[in-house]
Amino acid sequence: MTSLPALEALNDGDLIDWIQARMRGDTNDPPFAEDRYELPDDILVVAHQAASPKFRTRLEHAITEALRRQAGLADLSAPATAKAINNLAGLCRRLQLVGATPTLDFLATSQHYTDPDSAHIKRSILAALSVVQPRDLRREFWRTLWHTGPSHLWAIALTGLRRCSLPDALAELPLAASRGATSPDYDVGLSVWGFYSDPACKHTELIDALAALGPDERTKCAEALTQAGASPEFVASLREPPTGTPWWCDRTGKLPTVPPSIARLTAA
Repeated sequence: MTSLPALEALNDGDLIDWIQARMRGDTNDPPFAEDRYELPDDILVVAHQAASPKFRTRLEHAITEALRRQAGLADLSAPATAKAINNLAGLCRRLQLVGATPTLDFLATSQHYTDPDSAHIKRSILAALSVVQPRDLRREFWRTLWHTGPSHLWAIALTGLRRCSLPDALAELPLAASRGATSPDYDVGLSVWGFYSDPACKHTELIDALAALGPDERTKCAEALTQAGASPEFVASLREPPTGTPWWCDRTGKLPTVPPSIARLTAA
């Protein structure tokens, strides 16, 4: 049975071949149980976590190369190839493999996997690209997908735009709140949590952006953030303040005494 030592013993070419076979469904060693929600790439995630730094680097290269080779095949609609690309894209997202960006970018912007039967593969590709992409790679692509794409891709599109261009994504929060109130396919709370947990997004920036929302929309965002584990102080800043207290105050009578946007200007 395949194990971590067995994988480490493979040369680079054989490792790439084994990964392709595993992701295509050509080998089921070690076996996995779909009825227990196990995935064919679980073994690689575990191997990546347990491996030495040297083998981890080899494994990351092998995974990105396996995806590149599958994406270069003539018939991407072949069931085994489509399955491999779907599995490899998910693996690249889970391991945040930046080296897979060129291949994921090619697949995301191509016309492959646009029919209803393969839409889940396109979703997997887009989700992976939204995580591994560098800043400013596809700003207009994500913005267009957010504005004109199907509702089941809105969350991924806004994530992609956030990780590509944070100011542009923050400007879309009013539309996100409006869509969250009308579309059962889109949970605005998850998107807001993405902003909240993004190290590149200052909480003051997020509060400024959410201030443009109405009271009901801010309350919904606050409830979603509470369930996700946001700090009580941050959640309190989204709710309706007491009469006469500006939304940007901390409600304790302490600083800040000016809105965050002005505070940043004076600090500069």
